[in-house]
Amino acid sequence: MQRVARRTVLRSGALGLGVLGASFYAGPLEAIVRAPAARAGELPEVTSRTFQGFVTETVEGSVHRSRPASAQGPFSMVGFDGPPEARIRIRHAEGDGEWSDWREVPQRQADEQPDPDSEEADPGVDGSTEPVWVRSADRLQVEVENARPEDLDAHLIDSMGLAEAASAAAADSRMAAALGLTGAATAHASTAPPSVISRAQWGADESWRSGSPRAASSLRFGVVHHTVTGNGYSQGEAAGVVRGIYRYHAISRGWNDIGYNFLVDRFGRIYEGRAGGIERPIVGAHAGGFNTGSVGIAVIGTFTSGDVPEVAQEAVASILAWKFRMHGIDPRATVTLTSGGSTRYSSGTQVTKPTIIGHRDVSATSCPGDGSYRHIESLRRRVAATELDLVEPLARIGGVDGIETAILLSQLAFEGDRSAERAVIATEAVFADAAAGGPLAGRGGPIMLTWSDRLDERVRDELERVLPAGKEVYLLGSEAALGTGVERALSDRWNVKRLAGKNREETAALAAKEVVAREGRDVALIARAGPDDAWADGLAGSAYGARHGCPVLLTDSDELSPEVREALEELGISRTIVLGGPSAVSDAVMNDLPSPTRVAGQDRAGTARAVAEELWGLQHAGDRGGGVLVAGGYAPNAWKDALTSASVAAARDLPVVLSRPDRLPAATETYLGAIGGGAGESFVIGGTGALQDEVASRSAALLGS
Repeated sequence: MQRVARRTVLRSGALGLGVLGASFYAGPLEAIVRAPAARAGELPEVTSRTFQGFVTETVEGSVHRSRPASAQGPFSMVGFDGPPEARIRIRHAEGDGEWSDWREVPQRQADEQPDPDSEEADPGVDGSTEPVWVRSADRLQVEVENARPEDLDAHLIDSMGLAEAASAAAADSRMAAALGLTGAATAHASTAPPSVISRAQWGADESWRSGSPRAASSLRFGVVHHTVTGNGYSQGEAAGVVRGIYRYHAISRGWNDIGYNFLVDRFGRIYEGRAGGIERPIVGAHAGGFNTGSVGIAVIGTFTSGDVPEVAQEAVASILAWKFRMHGIDPRATVTLTSGGSTRYSSGTQVTKPTIIGHRDVSATSCPGDGSYRHIESLRRRVAATELDLVEPLARIGGVDGIETAILLSQLAFEGDRSAERAVIATEAVFADAAAGGPLAGRGGPIMLTWSDRLDERVRDELERVLPAGKEVYLLGSEAALGTGVERALSDRWNVKRLAGKNREETAALAAKEVVAREGRDVALIARAGPDDAWADGLAGSAYGARHGCPVLLTDSDELSPEVREALEELGISRTIVLGGPSAVSDAVMNDLPSPTRVAGQDRAGTARAVAEELWGLQHAGDRGGGVLVAGGYAPNAWKDALTSASVAAARDLPVVLSRPDRLPAATETYLGAIGGGAGESFVIGGTGALQDEVASRSAALLGS
């Protein structure tokens, strides 16, 4: 078997080891790839004006139609203020050209505004609409239901420089050339950070902004919108739509800035929205009552029923994945939010939502449209996959079986030949006698597994490398666990000592005597002895015991086992640490122990987290420049990797936390996200059959956040 060098221990195959790095992409400031800068002076000035000259021409029931009106200049976007009950339709024309078809002007989307208690709280015109894109027009006609045309103010915006251009096509070409968008847009690769068109590049006039950008204390979730401005824009015109929305929000509505944090056009390009820094959790004005702590991403267009283009869906996923990775958010998780007051939830109401939602999930609105909302669940899955693609997975120590994984761990813990002082061997078949192995090995030796009836040749080879002749090799368990063939295969070179009690409690007590005699400590860890699948708490503590010289004793859950009582008295143990909650080790047992302290979580992952935080006493990886070991804690045979990882935990001062095979439990996610500080010397223990690649990637993302 190939030797494993420092910091390169990873997944192995039957014939040898493959090496995988554990590096990250550049930090937040480098992670966004900016689009080519627009050349100064090439983006046209945005202008707007308010038109109040509509005159009623005909009346049919509750519908009033205006006379055709000259707008006294070209415009590319229009929105309205008027009575809240007004329902508005428009048609438009340019010069002597034909009129467009009639189209409905969408009413203002509920709560698409600043938070009610913010400094930019919208004084509001109850009957205002969203702006719509008309491309190029200078004539306008309106139909109004439940009001009169004379009641309307039209906000006409020229975001394309139409007054300066010979034609709309010329304005389109000018915008495309200025932005470097003359070629077809392509989807962003999911493995690379997304490209973002900056405010300067799409032509934001910073003099329109007011106030100062405000950042939340943290980013917690994302909200998807559609702008309902229409879909009939070209590549060159897309930036003009963004400029028009900005003008409408900042000037017509009087907000501090554009409401959205990011916008995505139908060609898959991403635009920086509200100012303040794309890396920061800037508070927008896109989901009133839920702006703080959210990132608002609007797809430019109307998706009431029609599908969002695939390239735009991919762009939304890429920017969300980048933001979520940076801020340590799981796109598959939920988050509890407190409403600041919306049309769906009154102020102070607490609601639990997924971390990626549509605007309608928190407000009484149809946004982001059925055509977009039906993709929200798949968006969560896509963001999860993309987010993990943005980081290298955590380095993996995993062999083809538990025996080989233990050997790889030995190579990592004891790099030098003949560098171990002892070794511990347990059967790979059952957990029972192995529980006390971590502290027995301590800092001075590896823990290995072998077959019950024979010594695996791979184990023999590693022992010859790491352990000098004549040193102690402990066998855990009776001849039923490790047969005489194993003992004979070792006794020709090393001093073999078998620790075998009549039950697992007595075997653990025998191991404890060896540990106390060697280490001289008067502290013991107490874990439950059974059933056979109740090994997780003991092994989480076993790694700590290996590092700090504390034995693990096993007891019945409801009554202190006599073997433990006897060992405590004989060894002079004056303080005990109980691993797990009362269902694992009852209060009655705890009351029989000397100076007991309980270390427990809500589940096995929570207890492992508590051991890492309370016993190792390390809240942050940066405190020691180290990392963490992520081992399986739920699958029936996961005990093998958790047990044998104790040698690395002891040698490198790394706590062990637990994972499900396919995902990190909440307690482990919280711990990894809290310690941060980069991956350091962190590893996933076991092959992909034990812990899937998603666990390795998610762990890396949390540690690097």
